[in-house]
Amino acid sequence: MIYFLCWLLPILLSAMAANMCGGKRANRHSGVRKKNPLSGIGPGTYGVSSQQRVGQGPERSKKQIRNGSSKANVSRNGGKMRTARSKSRESNTRSSSNTSKSYANPGLLSKTRNAPSKKVKPQTDPSMHTPNLASATPPVGSKNIVLNRKDNRVIWAERTAKLVCKDISLEFERTIKKYKAPGQTYKACENNEDKNRYADVICCDETRVVLKDRANDYIHASYVQVPNGGQRYICTQGPLPETFEDFWTMVYQEKTKFVIMLCKLCEDNTQKCDKYYPDAKKKKKETYGSITVSLIETKPQPAEEATWNVLSVEPKGKPPFEVYHVQVPNWPDQLAPVDAKPMLNLYKWVKKINPKGSTILVHCSAGVGRTATFVGIDYAIVMIQENESTMIGDVIKEIRKQRYQAIQSHVQFLFLHICIFELFIEEGVIHREGAVADFIRAYQNHAEKKIKKKDKETQAGQNKERQFVREETMEDLCSQLLSIPSHPASCNKTIKV
Repeated sequence: MIYFLCWLLPILLSAMAANMCGGKRANRHSGVRKKNPLSGIGPGTYGVSSQQRVGQGPERSKKQIRNGSSKANVSRNGGKMRTARSKSRESNTRSSSNTSKSYANPGLLSKTRNAPSKKVKPQTDPSMHTPNLASATPPVGSKNIVLNRKDNRVIWAERTAKLVCKDISLEFERTIKKYKAPGQTYKACENNEDKNRYADVICCDETRVVLKDRANDYIHASYVQVPNGGQRYICTQGPLPETFEDFWTMVYQEKTKFVIMLCKLCEDNTQKCDKYYPDAKKKKKETYGSITVSLIETKPQPAEEATWNVLSVEPKGKPPFEVYHVQVPNWPDQLAPVDAKPMLNLYKWVKKINPKGSTILVHCSAGVGRTATFVGIDYAIVMIQENESTMIGDVIKEIRKQRYQAIQSHVQFLFLHICIFELFIEEGVIHREGAVADFIRAYQNHAEKKIKKKDKETQAGQNKERQFVREETMEDLCSQLLSIPSHPASCNKTIKV
C-alpha cells in the first residue's frame, strides 16, 4: 500500500501542475492588457501580429479621440453587442500562427512598425494640429508679430535684401534721378522767381499750396498725400526773408501742428535756410509782416540732437495757434545719416503725437531731398503693405507726381530702403540677420565714406576761402600803403609806425 501511494503521488502532482499551467496559458488570450516585455518592439498585447499592432493602435486612438473617452468602444453587429476587446481576442486567435514569425525577426518587425499603415487616417482633432510658419498668428497683445511669409512686408524684405547697394545706386542714376512725371505745369513757379530759393527746383501747379487772402497766392510748397487715406504732408523749401510772412500764413491757414526742419541755417559755408523763427538766445518774439510768432517753451529732445520748441503763431486780429517746431541738424545735405534709428524715432514720435487729420509740414533747404526722403518712409510703407512687389523706385515716381525732384541722390535713395528695413525690424516683422544685416552694413559703410569725403571737401573749401581772405586783406593793406602821400614827412611817419 505504501509502495502504491508512492507511485500514485507523483502522477497526481504532475496532473495538477499541468492543469495549473494550462490555466495560465488560457489567460494569455483573455483580453487582459499586459505590458510588452520586448522594449523597442512596440505597444500591444501578447499574441498580436505586427500588422495588427501597427494598424490597431492608432485606430483605437482615433476612436477614443472621436468619442472623447478612453474606454473600450461598443459597436453593433447582427443585433448583438460586442466589445472591442472581444474583437481583439478573435483577431489574436486567428493570427497566433503569425506571431512567432514576427518576433523571430526583430529587424523585420522594426521596419514594419515604422512603416505607415494604409488604414491609418491623419488626426482630425483641431487641438492636436500644430500651425506652420505661414498660418501662425501672433498671440493677442503681443508686440512682436510672428514671421508670416504671407505678409507683404516679409516678402518685400526678403526680395529687397538680395539686391546689391551698388546696383540700386546705378538704377537710381539711370532711371530715377532725371525722371519727371508727365502732364505737369509750372506757371506760378516761373512767374515768381524771386520767391524761389533755387532756380532749378520747380513747384508744380497741380499740387502747390495756394495762399488765401493774399495779393500773391504763391509759395514754393506742395501737398503730398499718402495713398489709401494716409497722412497728408506739405513739402516746402527753407524760407527766404521775402517769404517769412508767406510761410507763417501757410502754417496758420493749414493748421499744421508740426513744422519739421531737416537742415541747419548754414551748411558747407553756404546759407541753406534763413532764420524764420524766434529762439531763446535772442528775441523770444518776432513779427513777420502782420503775423507775430512767439516762443512759449523749449521741451526735451524728442530724438537724438533734435530741438523741440513750442511756438505761438498769431496773425493780426485772429486767435493764436500753437505749433511744434522741431529742428534736426544732423542730416548732411545731398547725403543721409549712417544710422537710421534717430530719424525713425523722430518719425514714429511725430506720427504718434500729431493730431488726427492735421497736416505735417516738412522742409529742408530745397524741400525735395531730405524732405521727400522723410515723407517717403510713410509713403513706401503704405505701398508695400498693399503690394509686396513694390519697388522704392516706384514710390519715388509716385511722390514726384506731387513734389518735383523728390529725393536728389542715390544715398538718400538707399537710406529710404534702410529706414523701411529698420522699421520692420523694430516691429518684429523681420530679423536683423542674414541678407538683411548684410544690406544694412553695406549701406552704412558706403554712407560713412561719402560723409568723410564731403567733410574733406568742405575743409579744403574752408582753407581755400581763408587763403582768399588773407590775400584780399594783403591787397587792401597794400592799397592803403600806396594811397599814403609820398612826401618825406609822411614816409618817415609811416616807417616809424
